[in-house]
Amino acid sequence: APALGAVAVGSTPTSLPHPASLSHAARARTRRSAKVSGQKSQGGRRSSSKSCRCCSCRTSAMQHVLLPALLSFPSLRRNSSSCAKRSLFNPVFSLPGRVRDPAVRLNEAGEAELFFTHFRGNPAAMFTSAGAKDYYVSRVVTRDWQTFSEPSDITPPGFASPDAPIRWDNATIIAFQAYPDKSLGGKSSGLFFSRRDDGSEIWSEPRPFLREALTLPWNTGGRAIDPTLVLDSEGRLHCFFVGSTKRQRGDRRRANLLGQAVSTDPDLQRWEVLSREAPLIGTSSRAPDGVENVAVFRRRSDAVMIYSEGLKSQHLAHAVSKDDLISWQRRGALSVGEARWTAGRYGAPFVWAEGDCWWMALMGEAETQTHQSAIGLLHSSDGVHWQLLPEAAGVEMGLPLRRSGVARRGGDGADGEREAEG
Repeated sequence: APALGAVAVGSTPTSLPHPASLSHAARARTRRSAKVSGQKSQGGRRSSSKSCRCCSCRTSAMQHVLLPALLSFPSLRRNSSSCAKRSLFNPVFSLPGRVRDPAVRLNEAGEAELFFTHFRGNPAAMFTSAGAKDYYVSRVVTRDWQTFSEPSDITPPGFASPDAPIRWDNATIIAFQAYPDKSLGGKSSGLFFSRRDDGSEIWSEPRPFLREALTLPWNTGGRAIDPTLVLDSEGRLHCFFVGSTKRQRGDRRRANLLGQAVSTDPDLQRWEVLSREAPLIGTSSRAPDGVENVAVFRRRSDAVMIYSEGLKSQHLAHAVSKDDLISWQRRGALSVGEARWTAGRYGAPFVWAEGDCWWMALMGEAETQTHQSAIGLLHSSDGVHWQLLPEAAGVEMGLPLRRSGVARRGGDGADGEREAEG
């Protein structure tokens, strides 16, 4: 899930991710350090806060979320200089086929792990049941956002739109969706997750979760896509997801609507849906076809949600929560500037804190006919005002360059939901 470090509005963000995104060993060090601060509360009394549910640690839930800065994290320490000093150019990543839906996890080795949807088939079949065999959730690793490892698949075919892995129930889990779903002729619909035990590199077979999202009264399209998992200050797991209205006769578009649920179940099979009767965020005059692809991150006094607003004319918008992820106030569209690689449309943001910057991975389409797209980076000092990295000169979209044997610029990819809706 997006980093949940404690930072003040307008100040520099924490240089550390939430413990849920770290390995077991790293989190153990966090707990040992946090224990010093957690021994006593006001008046010398031992804290009575509830334990965190993402693991079996004895650190209070609030300390577990708000004290990750006690851990020294090597890659972030190394990258703690100003955002503007990073010598990178957009777009930073693509592969043959379509890459979309980026999510980022920072690991102990000083690397960024990039998770994404990788479509490897005929673009004409992207939004039909025939395309299911060509959709994968994949991963690459980079130290500098210039060279990348060879991609490896996290899922079997037929899955897309990953969130970043988080810690839950003494293991690491990653959430994603079935795609194409039943509304597009696919075999299954809904949200899924895989689990990886400590010390293992093998992800489990996908398992469905939050199946009740498919039958909510406002989700007349019977879909559930784009899961985002976030821990609150009490260690409860929130899932933001997207449902859809049914297409009306004569209209090939649907509207996508945002829902929210919360769970403490280690197996993720029991959920309290917070948006049961109405969506958390629906349509608006600016986006009559709704929203999708949510990123959530925490500042010191609030949490920020950045999401894709609109499907046909997609852009970014944001909302703010001051009560620990429960209620949200929409704050309007975000401007990110213009570039060739986002000229068609852009969306699917993912945000994390690194050094003295917020960073965003963003998917952009150069054009909407063949869905050429790539993944690029933006930076921000406050999480609201964003600046694209400069665009590489002389890079023609659709013709990937290779470095260390891995394609990194050009390429294709768009959120399949956009074309399916638009």
